[in-house]
Amino acid sequence: MSVEEQLTISLYRCVTGLSSHHVAKRFQCFPDTITKYLKAILFFFTSDPFYS
Repeated sequence: MSVEEQLTISLYRCVTGLSSHHVAKRFQCFPDTITKYLKAILFFFTSDPFYS
């Protein structure tokens, strides 16, 4: 899955406040995948290199 798709899914979940299960149904993937991508995006935006 591309970075753009991961960001889209993560933003969709943050904006709607839906659970991983509901977002997974919307994007036709597993809830664990949604959680994994959300964690990856959050880690990217909170890491030091992003702010440097």
